[in-house]
Amino acid sequence: MANRTALELAEVLRREPCAWSSSALADRWGRAAFRAATRRGQITRIVPGIYVASEHSLSFAARSHAALLWCGPESVIVGQGAASVWGLCDVPELVEIATPYGSNHACPSWLRVRRLPVPVPHALWGPRRVARTDWAAVTAYATAPLRARDRALYRAAQSGKVSAADLQNVALQLPRIRGRTHLNQVLAAIEAGSESHLESVGLRTVFNTAEFSEFVRQHWIRTRAGNYRLDMFHPASRTAVELDGAGTHGEPSDRQRDITRDANVAAEGILTLRLSTADIYDRASWCREVVKRTTAARS
Repeated sequence: MANRTALELAEVLRREPCAWSSSALADRWGRAAFRAATRRGQITRIVPGIYVASEHSLSFAARSHAALLWCGPESVIVGQGAASVWGLCDVPELVEIATPYGSNHACPSWLRVRRLPVPVPHALWGPRRVARTDWAAVTAYATAPLRARDRALYRAAQSGKVSAADLQNVALQLPRIRGRTHLNQVLAAIEAGSESHLESVGLRTVFNTAEFSEFVRQHWIRTRAGNYRLDMFHPASRTAVELDGAGTHGEPSDRQRDITRDANVAAEGILTLRLSTADIYDRASWCREVVKRTTAARS
């Protein structure tokens, strides 16, 4: 009887990547069935007292739910994990949980528990509490890799659900944020109309000298084919510089859109120079030189 019940227990847990406490499993199926499923390796304990189906033990969905059960009813998924739920970044390996109390327990390598001094506004993702879009983007900023850490902020703003002011309001409520100065610069760039991390880096660190002061930033032009926003525009030479080239627009549909855009802008007599991620990061001097030579020749 216990063996048959253990099979039923394992089957229910396999149907969805959710976590169960040991007491909940024992109450529903009995302790004998719970122990049998554990011995057979059908269910796995991933944090103390919390179990998932073994096949889901590496799943972010299962791990995050287990962490919430372990950390208590006021805990919330934050960081890159929360941002991934809203489509702002890829699903990470690390689960980050915010709680008002913190934790003295030793965490497994895939889990980080953060004590935040303010309640985190959240929504539900199935049975999981996940930080709201603006909080997800800002808390993801602290742990994302250097070149990718702005991406969640830009995607959050582009989603139409939050503004740069909303993101700044979240940042003001957090007493400690790694790289706050840079964060404020990115939010200011978004407020000014910047649409990508690469554009922000280019305008702040590559084309930030006096010799490029004649360029108009985030300049809209009207063409017979439609309206376009140019990252940088030099009116005297009618030269546009786009800072979101091949490194960002890798999909065929994106590339086709860029080709069509450049053709429509060229029909108005404006030449477009596109600079890739590698150009901006690894060949800043070359970027400056080729833009200067082009504008000089066209002037």
